[in-house]
Amino acid sequence: MDKIDKAILRELQYVSCRSSYRSIGKKIGLSPNGVKYRIEKLIETGVIIRFYVRPLTKEIMDMNNVLAFVITDGTEDTSEFIAKIGDIPMIYYVSPLICTEGGAYLCYAECFGNAMQVDLGVILRSMESVQKVELHTALNLAGGTTTDFSKLQLRVLRCLYDDPRMRISEIAKKTGIGTKTIRRVLREFGPRNAVFFGVRLNLSAGGLVDAWVRIFWDVKMTTVDELVHWLRDEFPDELWWFWVSTTDSIIIADFIVDNVEEIEQISRRIRKAPFVKSTSALAASTGYPFVRLSEIKTRKMLEKVDL
Repeated sequence: MDKIDKAILRELQYVSCRSSYRSIGKKIGLSPNGVKYRIEKLIETGVIIRFYVRPLTKEIMDMNNVLAFVITDGTEDTSEFIAKIGDIPMIYYVSPLICTEGGAYLCYAECFGNAMQVDLGVILRSMESVQKVELHTALNLAGGTTTDFSKLQLRVLRCLYDDPRMRISEIAKKTGIGTKTIRRVLREFGPRNAVFFGVRLNLSAGGLVDAWVRIFWDVKMTTVDELVHWLRDEFPDELWWFWVSTTDSIIIADFIVDNVEEIEQISRRIRKAPFVKSTSALAASTGYPFVRLSEIKTRKMLEKVDL
């Protein structure tokens, strides 16, 4: 993956996976065919796992995004351990971290309500070989508003669930709805408004290192927004996303870098900032995706819709 690939993926993930080849190309200075070729290669190499549509119902908007750090004594079989973690309904992504002693894993989870988050901690701590579990509930930074969808909107969403990048003409053919009406419905959804059109990624499949820096910051010296803006300005190419803990003064920033040495350099640069107390760098060798609870709930809701 290069800078152009990253720019394409950012557009697909953080704007809309329905963004056209032409609109993406205009932003990054590439022809529509060039964008199409690169997206096809990213799918072929496994960087793009799949595209998805997520209606922002009240239940999904009330969902907590949780990051779990799991530390083990190193006696576990890594493949079997990851498979067991993946069997936990709340977990949707696991990255085994590179470490010199024992084992360490970064787990992404979705929890509907505090009780489910408590259950997640109990399950992880009860697993054989586990020595420590650290849970961080992340602030919802994606935006969007909850919506009660009409029957017409749900019919369009039902098609898009099967193929989020489906052409308007094909949706019209499947549903019998006019193309003008479909365009109006899509405008009603809007990017990151009532429906999120996203892409699931395995960035480590692109030949780069998916790495994180845990940043402990001084709340007396700066705000979350100021720290996030600073990170984006300092690392415009490397910074991918970030999670802000609701329980501690911690930001966990995700970086895509060429090698482990680069993430160490980034960690040291961040540590020198006067409003940062300390940092620790975490790098993963690969990532393992699992089904998300929000995807299951979306599927169950839309499977009931009659086209």
